[in-house]
Amino acid sequence: MHSAGGDSGSGVDRKDQSQIRVRPARPADLCNFYGKLPWTMRALVAEVDGKVEGVVGVKRDRDHGLYFSDFTDALKPYLDSLIILRAIKASMMFVEEYKGPVFAIATDAEACRLLHRLGFTHLDGEWYGWLH
Repeated sequence: MHSAGGDSGSGVDRKDQSQIRVRPARPADLCNFYGKLPWTMRALVAEVDGKVEGVVGVKRDRDHGLYFSDFTDALKPYLDSLIILRAIKASMMFVEEYKGPVFAIATDAEACRLLHRLGFTHLDGEWYGWLH
């Protein structure tokens, strides 16, 4: 049944979600998160208590784009939260605006379901594509 409480379904109470913030990535965010600026990309970052704990977006890779997400253990309890789900949906503007095909790799069953819901087409094995 439905609950009037603020549980996100992953054990994180709604009152605790106020510490999560999503915003456009800056080069310094990516350098701090990855240790260097790894690729040319358009991305959003998720902060937990002011520290970048996740990145989602599209990186340029030769003749195509690669839709990706990376996150730390600190963000895992929030992955099912409305804030993070909205960020994933918002990151699709990078996919839609990319000039050329965009691919994604699903590393588990949940990623397969999510990519399918976002509108990606299953290509082969763990590969999905956004073909304009």
